[in-house]
Amino acid sequence: MSTYSRTDEHIFNFDWTTVVKALWNKYPHKDMDFVIYNKVVDLKLLDEDTILVKKIMYCKKYFLLWSYTLEETKINFKNKILDLETKLIAASKAFPQSGIEKISYFQLPDKPGCTLYTKYIESKSTVSKYYHKLGSSFQKGCEIIEEKCREILNDKNK
Repeated sequence: MSTYSRTDEHIFNFDWTTVVKALWNKYPHKDMDFVIYNKVVDLKLLDEDTILVKKIMYCKKYFLLWSYTLEETKINFKNKILDLETKLIAASKAFPQSGIEKISYFQLPDKPGCTLYTKYIESKSTVSKYYHKLGSSFQKGCEIIEEKCREILNDKNK
């Protein structure tokens, strides 16, 4: 079994609030049609500034490639930090058998109109030929968030 890990960063030229709204509205999207089910299953107020949201996601691509994941998102509104962790809870044999994804969105203090996005992914699988797809999905995800940010701002200006 081989291990794949990767860290990527991207700076969005949008404020943190707009980026978080865009992330929340990322699905459904035609370029992410493999996300079949994306539902909030728990919501907790951790303190006066922070909430914890748990989602179950079901993804399916082709006939034999599917997975269920648990996504935990901690949002600190005062400090403008969103931390998200996705864990694999069940998957087909063709899917990587263990994996974790950690994402952070952070308002850059020296650039109030910009948000830093960091993504770390680690996966273990006997099918290493799919690893390049894990890295290529990062750029597509950034493009979708930017598209959603523009939609949000266009709707706001109408």
